[in-house]
Amino acid sequence: MKLRLLLISDEPLFRQALAAQLEPLGFACAGEAGSERFDAVLLDGLQTVDPGLGPVLRLVAPGCEPGCDEAYLVKPVRLAQLAEALQQTARRGHDERSYRIGPWLLDVGAGILIGGSERQRLTGKEAAILVYLCDHAGFAARDELLENVWGYGSGISTHTLETHIYRLRQKIEADPANPAYLLTEDGGYRLNISSE
Repeated sequence: MKLRLLLISDEPLFRQALAAQLEPLGFACAGEAGSERFDAVLLDGLQTVDPGLGPVLRLVAPGCEPGCDEAYLVKPVRLAQLAEALQQTARRGHDERSYRIGPWLLDVGAGILIGGSERQRLTGKEAAILVYLCDHAGFAARDELLENVWGYGSGISTHTLETHIYRLRQKIEADPANPAYLLTEDGGYRLNISSE
């Protein structure tokens, strides 16, 4: 069964050429969004898209990286690398797991936190941190998170994890300065969770 892929680009010829290359690799490509949800959305450039259309992978020019939070590839990209990244993006979108974090429900596939009528959209790395903690009994050491979420080796000096923890607390805690759900503990972080 082919993966349904939405291709969005300001350059119609590029979109058509890319679709012609991806279709034999198992992708059913569309250039316009209807009401359906796609297995993956490939954005060429810095456009924005409704996150409800599907999980997003962005193609960017060198020097235009959107940051570590978003799934992206820097052009030029080998076709095999692009196809593999799109398959990973599609798998992420089909993840049906959910976890309860205090008043929030983490919808893993959609990458959102749901609390009553409130929705908090998570970046890719924010979601990956929460999922990793949820899948490891709610606790992980700092180096473990850096290795498994970012792919960093041990002993690296960076504050990126602390920055992401700070942003997550802004989203999930009633009082981010006094967290009740995402706690700093024993050289790592503990998340108060229950499986759904």
